[in-house]
Amino acid sequence: MRADVYLSETITWIRITQFSNHKVKERLLKKGDMVLRNMEATIKGEIQGKFTLNWDGPYMIMEEMGPRTFRLTRPKYQEP
Repeated sequence: MRADVYLSETITWIRITQFSNHKVKERLLKKGDMVLRNMEATIKGEIQGKFTLNWDGPYMIMEEMGPRTFRLTRPKYQEP
């Protein structure tokens, strides 16, 4: 009985995940691309609040360190 319920929940979870992700396109990032950095991984955990920023940036990818891991730098903007 428990195995049936577990199997049913697992199948339901897989279907929900597939439905949610069917329009998501994989984006391949390379050196020179501009990206935003998720603040949750840095200071967002320390500063709580409704109006805390979720993203920081823009940053430029300088080097690929590993799969989905990049060395970032802030671009130097030229004023007109």
